[in-house]
Amino acid sequence: MNDKKLIKEVAKLGVTITRIERRKSGHKKCYLTNGRFVTASSSPSDHRSMKNLVRDAKKELRHGE
Repeated sequence: MNDKKLIKEVAKLGVTITRIERRKSGHKKCYLTNGRFVTASSSPSDHRSMKNLVRDAKKELRHGE
């Protein structure tokens, strides 16, 4: 999934990603509005990967308050 599509899909679920960095491992480091980040797979293989990313992001947003 490309970065713009990832940001758009996650925004539909209520999380704002400010920027994305590609890591050597192929994963994506997604920065949140509070400066914290979550890691996402660059090629999600299971249908729950997007929901898991949103869950992790919401957890980090709560933790960063």
